[in-house]
Amino acid sequence: MDEFFDPAGVAVVGASSRPGKIGYEILKNAASSGSDVYPVNPNAEQILGMKCYPSVSAIEEKVELAVVAVPPEKILDVVEDCGNKGVKAMVIISGGFGEAGNEELEREMVRNARARGIRIIGPNCIGIYNAENGFNTFFQKNMELPAPGKVAVLTQSGTIGIALLEKFAGSVGI
Repeated sequence: MDEFFDPAGVAVVGASSRPGKIGYEILKNAASSGSDVYPVNPNAEQILGMKCYPSVSAIEEKVELAVVAVPPEKILDVVEDCGNKGVKAMVIISGGFGEAGNEELEREMVRNARARGIRIIGPNCIGIYNAENGFNTFFQKNMELPAPGKVAVLTQSGTIGIALLEKFAGSVGI
């Protein structure tokens, strides 16, 4: 599970230079944790002062985790790109899969990821947070997060997850 919660290299696929956009907030939050983070956007040279890459496979350094915020029609190409790079885990923020009636695309994404040895959290999720090291791939802006503790939170619902984390902030460690 380290590749999810304490990864050696993080690609943010769908990174954006526009504040408020999901790809911008994920990149900003992940970079603020001190992890080695690499923005991936074929239409940008630099985002938040970091060199931008056209693809995950173009990153020279080791990447264990890809956090993905791209339209669903691009996900199969992203899974293939991550597999070619040797990425071990993906957090897929993007929606528009089984929850939107696109079950076959979701099944194909999972099949392709399994064939490449990639584990997935998502799709259609809010991201992950590790209180121990501060690693944060949420796309919410300026969210107060809980301190480290002995409670873990795993939810199917992003709304409930955010409500719990905000409730725990300042009182219960996770």
